[in-house]
Amino acid sequence: MKNIKFYAGFPEHSFEMILSLIKIGFASKKEINYFGTKIKPINFLTQMLKELNMPKGYTEKENLWVHITGTKNGKRKDIMVECLVPPLRGWESSGCNIDTGFPASILAQMIKKGVITEKGCFSPEIGVSPSIFFGELRKKKMRIYENGKIIN
Repeated sequence: MKNIKFYAGFPEHSFEMILSLIKIGFASKKEINYFGTKIKPINFLTQMLKELNMPKGYTEKENLWVHITGTKNGKRKDIMVECLVPPLRGWESSGCNIDTGFPASILAQMIKKGVITEKGCFSPEIGVSPSIFFGELRKKKMRIYENGKIIN
C-alpha cells in the first residue's frame, strides 16, 4: 500500500463562507492589536461561529470516504470506500456527531461484550471484524460502499 487519502467535505454554503473568511485573514494565528487588546483572528472567528444559528430547515448528511491506490500483484489497484450518513430524527443538524459518536460507541460495546479481545494499539482490522462492525453501522443507518457497491 502506497497511498491512502482521507477526505471530508462541507455543505456548499459552509465551504464558500469558510473559504472567504480564510482568504481575508480570519484563520490567522498571528496576534493583532484590537483597540489595545491582543487577539488572534482564528480565536475571534471560532467564537463568532459558535454564536451562529443553523439555517432554517437545514439537515446535515455526510459522505466520508477513503481513496486507496497502489499496486497488487504487479497491477494497479484503486479502491474507494465511502460511508454515507443520513440525517436522523432529532440529529438533523449534527451528522458529524453521528459518524463520530456511533462508531466509537459500537466499539466500546464490542469491547464490553467481549467481541473485541485484542489489547494494545493496532490497525482496526486486526482486532475488529469488518463485517460485524459494518453490520452494526448499518443498524444505525450508516451505509458503507466499496467502489460504488454497498458492502454492509
